[in-house]
Amino acid sequence: MTRSFTQVEHNTPEWRAAVKLREDVLRKPLGSFFSDAELEAEKEHIHVVGYDNGELLATAVLVPEGNQFKMQRVAVQPNLRS
Repeated sequence: MTRSFTQVEHNTPEWRAAVKLREDVLRKPLGSFFSDAELEAEKEHIHVVGYDNGELLATAVLVPEGNQFKMQRVAVQPNLRS
């Protein structure tokens, strides 16, 4: 088992996979989806993803607030949550 966390760039295949995970976990259960404007605003955010042997496990977004960051939109694959 090789787990790793890495930063991914906006609008890359890895970022799109992270968005899908966030949408599946955080939005769809509420009947909501990300708008194009919300996703465009994420250009200024830091996107972190976690993998296990290349499989996406988790994602989080770090949003700049002054000289700090606020962690938001944390999502983990449903089968890994307890």
